[in-house]
Amino acid sequence: MSNVSGPIGGRVAVVGTGSRAEMFVRGIVERPASSVVAICEPNSIRAQFYNDLLTSLGALTVPVYKPDDYLKMLKEEKVEVVLVTCIDALHDQYIIPALQAGLRVLSEKPMTTDVEKCRKILETVQRTGQHLTVTFNYRYNPVHELVKRTIAEGKIGRVLSVHFEWLLDTVHGADYFRRWHRQKVNSGGLMVHKSGHHFDLVNWWIAAEPEAVAGFGKLAFYGDEAGKKHGWAKNYERARGSVEAQDDPFAIHLEADPTYKKIYADAEGEDGYHRDQNVFAPGIGIEDDMSVMVRYNTGATLTYHLTAYSPWEGYRVMFNGSEGRLELEVVESQYRIPTSGEGIAHGTQPLPNAGDATVTLQRLWEKPQKLPVVYDHAGHGGGDKRMLNTLFGPTPGEAPEVGDAAKQGANERDGALALAVGLMANESFKTQKFVEFESLKLPLYFLSSITFPKSKSAGFNFDTTPGTCPPRAYGNGQWTGPKPRTNSSIMTDKSQALEFSGFEGCASSREFYWHLASDNLWHWTRFPEAQSYRWTVDAQDGCEGLEELNKENMVRDMVEQGGWLLLGDSITEGHFFSLSCVLYPHVIATPTYTPNSHFDRAWPQNLYLNPDSPLVKDLFIPADFDIVKTPLATFRRIDLLLTQDELVHLHETLHPNTHANFSLFSKEAAWSISPTEYLPMFFEGGYSTLVVSTAGHWTTTLFGGYGEAEPAPFEGAKHGIEGVLDFFKHAMQKWAGDVQSALEEASRKDRGGRKRQVLVRAYLPGHDNCHNIKKPWHEIHPEGSHSYNWGSIWRYNDIFESILTNVPEKYPDLHYLAIERPGRLRPDAHTTSDCLHIMTGAGVMEGWSHYIWHYVSNELGRSRHSRRIYWEYHSRLYLFRFAVMTRSAVSDTAHLEGSIDIFYSDSGAPPNSTDYTTVVILHGSAFTGNNMKKLHNYAHSLNLRTVIWNRRNYAGSTKYTEDELDEIKHGRRIFLDRMGAELAQFLLLFIKKYNVPRVSADRKTGGFAIMGWSMGNTTALSLFSHTSLLPPEDYKLLEPYVKDLIIYDATLLAFGWKLPSDADATVIYEPISKFNTDTPGTPEEMARSFHAWLSSYYDHPKDPKSVNDLHFAERAERATSDSWSAEDLNAFHDYGAFVRSELPMYVPSRSICVEATFADDRKRYRPPMQLAIGEFSERALGDGSVLMFPNCPVIYLRPTRTTWRCYWFGIQAKRRYDELLRDGKHVRASMFLPIEGGNHFAHWDMPLEVMQAVALSIRGGFS
Repeated sequence: MSNVSGPIGGRVAVVGTGSRAEMFVRGIVERPASSVVAICEPNSIRAQFYNDLLTSLGALTVPVYKPDDYLKMLKEEKVEVVLVTCIDALHDQYIIPALQAGLRVLSEKPMTTDVEKCRKILETVQRTGQHLTVTFNYRYNPVHELVKRTIAEGKIGRVLSVHFEWLLDTVHGADYFRRWHRQKVNSGGLMVHKSGHHFDLVNWWIAAEPEAVAGFGKLAFYGDEAGKKHGWAKNYERARGSVEAQDDPFAIHLEADPTYKKIYADAEGEDGYHRDQNVFAPGIGIEDDMSVMVRYNTGATLTYHLTAYSPWEGYRVMFNGSEGRLELEVVESQYRIPTSGEGIAHGTQPLPNAGDATVTLQRLWEKPQKLPVVYDHAGHGGGDKRMLNTLFGPTPGEAPEVGDAAKQGANERDGALALAVGLMANESFKTQKFVEFESLKLPLYFLSSITFPKSKSAGFNFDTTPGTCPPRAYGNGQWTGPKPRTNSSIMTDKSQALEFSGFEGCASSREFYWHLASDNLWHWTRFPEAQSYRWTVDAQDGCEGLEELNKENMVRDMVEQGGWLLLGDSITEGHFFSLSCVLYPHVIATPTYTPNSHFDRAWPQNLYLNPDSPLVKDLFIPADFDIVKTPLATFRRIDLLLTQDELVHLHETLHPNTHANFSLFSKEAAWSISPTEYLPMFFEGGYSTLVVSTAGHWTTTLFGGYGEAEPAPFEGAKHGIEGVLDFFKHAMQKWAGDVQSALEEASRKDRGGRKRQVLVRAYLPGHDNCHNIKKPWHEIHPEGSHSYNWGSIWRYNDIFESILTNVPEKYPDLHYLAIERPGRLRPDAHTTSDCLHIMTGAGVMEGWSHYIWHYVSNELGRSRHSRRIYWEYHSRLYLFRFAVMTRSAVSDTAHLEGSIDIFYSDSGAPPNSTDYTTVVILHGSAFTGNNMKKLHNYAHSLNLRTVIWNRRNYAGSTKYTEDELDEIKHGRRIFLDRMGAELAQFLLLFIKKYNVPRVSADRKTGGFAIMGWSMGNTTALSLFSHTSLLPPEDYKLLEPYVKDLIIYDATLLAFGWKLPSDADATVIYEPISKFNTDTPGTPEEMARSFHAWLSSYYDHPKDPKSVNDLHFAERAERATSDSWSAEDLNAFHDYGAFVRSELPMYVPSRSICVEATFADDRKRYRPPMQLAIGEFSERALGDGSVLMFPNCPVIYLRPTRTTWRCYWFGIQAKRRYDELLRDGKHVRASMFLPIEGGNHFAHWDMPLEVMQAVALSIRGGFS
């Protein structure tokens, strides 16, 4: 996890002036980048001590504010940074307002003390986009960094288990039982306050997150009962003024320490706080002996024990890995002798009788080795000073901190994960059961491992809280106008409806002009007036903060937060069409709707992000968002929310005594699908908001059993519309309960991975005689007739609203939107065919979209302003935010030994980044690096640097000599070794020239990722083939930089792999088999065959049983090459290089080529170089032998619509990897990542998605 990587700087307010604050205050004053400007403290004597301290350090005294004046302090003192060091249980009271004010926040550990407070902090982070730093100082201890680095470098392989024992002696350990920590309500107990440090270390060390915890805790030594039992108890409440405490070795005497005397003894008259309570007195509420087991998401386990009454102080940690064991032992104090005042302020000074710190590494089958350590017994092992240097900058004359923790400070996510282990342990102490992380329901879905740039706080802004506009307040407005959008006064063509409505167009094509109400010439007189009214609300209506409708921001939110699933009848279908106009041209709709005789009401309709929208380059694209497959909005026709069968079953359950001839439904048509079908669609489709509306089809004509002419269904039954209304209530209660349960279950399964909500939009009735009314009403008119059930719609709405709002805690994720009033005031705004459906463009349905967007964005807590802060903050980061870089790639040539030149293009380093990864990209056969140039455009926004080669024999790089070509022809391994050595030389020169970052300790950032495409993977593999490839000194220099091997859409030939013996030559199409090095054919023939075949989009089965099951064709209907111009081909196609140097690798010089491809048992038909490539690819990937760059994983990027050769390679690679693992072979760690919908040229057609896959995979981390 990561936090701010540069010194903070700025105006600091200190909240809480206990003893821990002193370290921070001294540290801030010593560092010129920051200054203390205010203190928030209820006790004036303690506050005065700190002002005296500031004076003694040469700083100015500062104003002191009481907690009630906290917000006043932030504003008046222009605070930029808030440092929270008060009682643990009060942290949230200061963290949350500071985050809401846009300030930087530092919090002493623990972040807080219970689940609810933690949840509120995380929700505030989500809502504001601000982050906080949790000051886990033990991360900064050099010995702990050594442990982190050793594990991250793979020295013990994959961590399988950890044993951790921490011992607090009877001076330090006893101190927790003298002070406010002795009550869990204040501190959360030692599992939270003390062990939170340790749990964070384990999370950080092994790069894992807790899944489940079990534990046993007890008050075994301290406290009234245990003290008497063991003979240590003395009868006094506090040490001060007690004769019995004078010879009690467990007592603390505040007067013995000048600081403690001033901030505690002298100050207790103001607040009554006694810092020196008897550790054996009654009333202690925390444990002193705790055992815990933790299961992590990596499969690792932890056994942990904390003892607070040990004769010596220190800790032991043992890591068991797949390749060895690492042991850490630190003896902070070998023993303690009771002397007055000794060790009062733990951690600031070395403890007496200090011992050693040792780190022992023992790999399997090797002798143990002691790793060199530097340990400072003061300041938490040196961690305090290094943390201060990292947070506030070094003191004058000191160098900046560059250690692992300096790059990976702890943020709110880390604070929550450490806290979670302690809270789960506390719960397990009570229940004596395992406690699952999921049960805490912490909203960690929004928080990710991100690195902040060096920047100063944005400062305080009191205007960060958006206004509110509840649904009914929105409905309190009025229609104003008319105010036409154009100068045209009459309609002469139906297409003018778009102009009158202010739309650029509409994405949906279904019943286009019917929706716009311009399909009937006789109704054109309504234009443009019907489109000229605006719904207006203001503060007098109770609506403040309603942002203007902005389609760009709506699209951005739907991409970044999740889309909308609209369920309802034809009124909702109209809403969907309207939405397609509101968001146009940034969305595209499902394929053009073709009218048909049966008028398919259930036809699903979708809106997708338009790839050509100018917004795309500026959007934050979530990792699970597929621009082709993830809808921004979907409509499904659902009239009743439940199926007729489900409603019949419910009715029978409620009323088992209906008469024999009763039938609930008539034969009238209705369309519905079950929640068991549409809820999974909602959960799995990338949506965040489900919008439903129902009532219009709950009529006595559809529910024929309740018809006026029918007998009562059962004795005492309500009849007619009253009976339908009664059943509607029961049905919606069932629906709401089922949906809320499903939401909670989905949240548990994905740990709250996406915040979802269900909005129930009030249903809109029609208007009698609507086409004779030409203007909006100012007040709702009662319906003169009861067409359908229009006169009772308000009752259906009241029923649904009461279900969801009378007991709101029952349905926390279901929200009722009473926003029907604007539509009820618009009898003039109907379509031409009836008086129920609303025309698109009149403002009614557009208002629904506007308000739903507002409600999700603001009323549910994710304000546009807050998200704007978040994205502005993150636009300075290198997160997955796909903006085109601001500068062009540059071209250069690397001059290697032996007069070898390598031409390459370079995106350059991302501005201001010190931890970017350099991706070296190696093109395939016949296509130069220029074919991959689009990847440069997305490098900087992903914290990547892209370097694209032209491999040897291609333009700008040195041609192969005749001797080298002969080596290719005869399959000599020296050629492959030379290829790998040249790649290594290039990397070493690049390091020297550009000082690129090394691989980070967690292997997520920095270093090189070597990425081959197609046949370029042979070159990529060459670097990893065997350990004798490089001189030892070159390997030693290069090893800290080689991070990842990326195999992007490789072919079998690039690895020297044979087709299976059952490959059917009569089925498989192989264009390359038409040519060999003796008869290569004309360039035109080669191009026609090669381009179309390579760049087509094929449809392969997901899990083919045989290679013969794949999609074979000379080309498919769609091919990337269709879009290439002659200029494109001239820029990136090199047929000559292909024939000269690469065909000999794949096709023999004399052969019957089809036989050569398939007769794998006859080696004479295989090019010799294929045999050599096959041998070295086995070694590179792992065949049980020693690996070159063993910590470097291999990542397979697999487009799903590529050629059959590449598709089958991906299948074979995964099978081979699984087999080697089963056989216990030493195999390179591997990740297989599909690029859905991509073909062999995904980098040309989908460069954004390819770079997303690259960034996502290399940051996945392998430990």
